Amino acid sequence: MAVIDGMFILQGSDYVTIDGIDLQEAAANTTAATQMEVGYGLFKTSVTDGCQNVTIKNCAFSFGRASTINGASWTGSTAIASANAVWGAVSTLLIPTALSGTNSNNTFSYNTITGGSAGIQVIGYLLDLTNALCDQNNTISYNSVLDYGNATTNSVHGIIISGQVGFLVNNNIVASSSTSKHAGTINGIFNANGGVGGDGIISYNLVTVHGGGTTTHTQGIRVQSGTSTATITIANNKVYNSTHTTSTTGSFFGILVTGNAGTYNIINDTITNNNIVGSATYSGIISLISVTTGTPTNVNIMGNSITNNSNLNGTLITATGAVRVMDVSVGTNVLIRDNTIDGYTRQNSVSTSTVGNLAGIYCAGGGSAQCFVKHNTVNNIVYNGAGTGSPIVGIGTGASANLVVDSNTVTNLTNNKTTGTSIIYGIYDGSAVPIANYNYNVVSNLTSAGPTTIYGMNFATGAWYENGI
Repeated sequence: MAVIDGMFILQGSDYVTIDGIDLQEAAANTTAATQMEVGYGLFKTSVTDGCQNVTIKNCAFSFGRASTINGASWTGSTAIASANAVWGAVSTLLIPTALSGTNSNNTFSYNTITGGSAGIQVIGYLLDLTNALCDQNNTISYNSVLDYGNATTNSVHGIIISGQVGFLVNNNIVASSSTSKHAGTINGIFNANGGVGGDGIISYNLVTVHGGGTTTHTQGIRVQSGTSTATITIANNKVYNSTHTTSTTGSFFGILVTGNAGTYNIINDTITNNNIVGSATYSGIISLISVTTGTPTNVNIMGNSITNNSNLNGTLITATGAVRVMDVSVGTNVLIRDNTIDGYTRQNSVSTSTVGNLAGIYCAGGGSAQCFVKHNTVNNIVYNGAGTGSPIVGIGTGASANLVVDSNTVTNLTNNKTTGTSIIYGIYDGSAVPIANYNYNVVSNLTSAGPTTIYGMNFATGAWYENGI
């Protein structure tokens, strides 16, 4: 491995406070060989001696973009890196034998990080399914991670954590570069590694990401960690003003959950004003809240606001990928309640192309799941341009053992395509399950400018009571 350079390295250090000591890349360091990989680094001396009770606050960091070296706990130039490794042997990950061998009870707050490939990365032990020897109780709060990313195809992250229990990531501002858009997969906040990890909270963060790749993905907040006993809450965050204008097959996710935790709570988040238009032959997946892989037990999506998003930049494109504004297809107990989806515009230009669907809410928890979709509002879903197929669905459901769709409002689904055919469903039941109930829903104002079949509600099975169309 190439040489890893660091500015300020702690090794097995405890009870250290660094307050207001700024770090800046030297102007002469313009190449991958000369630029720093680590600003402040927290490393271990052994499997029983990590860094604990360390505080890094009120520091400013200015980093270059040339370094692309991947190490144990960072990608390229990273301002703050907490690693499960010994400095000097950074490629060898350790197996802690005691809590003293973890990097725990550390706090990184009120720092401003500009440039580089990543902002803050805190990586613990990733092979302990009991979570007993993961890092414990680390806090990342009130930081600004700005203008990060580069032109490489490595994955980069504003904030990444993994192998953590009792973590708190809150009140951070994360905004990737809008000029040097990253060509690889880019995350705003990433809670990584689906095999381990305990309880944690990601809350009150402001996230803006700009993707610059073609086949790679752009993701505002991604949660991949969590064992079956863990509860992870993603609450009161805002993902906004993000773009991915060059993608051909790469996907965009506002909040993406792909882990195995016992409970995921996605509550009171705002996803707004994101413009995810791809290239002339875009076929990626777009979802603003997505829980579609993993084996969670409970998935609670409540009180979220998803408004004024689009794949629209003034140029019509061939958009064959699916758009599901809210998409849930895993979980034993799924609750989608009190969410507002108001405004998604999609367009396509080729009249002979088969266009992917555009759905407000889609829930298919699986054959053994209970799925409850209640008191949601889906409004102003619009399809422009041309193309065959291209169904618009307000609320759609798939296979679940027990399905309840109750007291939802679906309105203003609009097909503005004047060529090609289309279908509009206010509520679509594709479940074919023995217990399905559709009650007290209201569907209104489904309109089309071209050849379209319109269904207020379309049921495969089940019972329906006092719905209004």
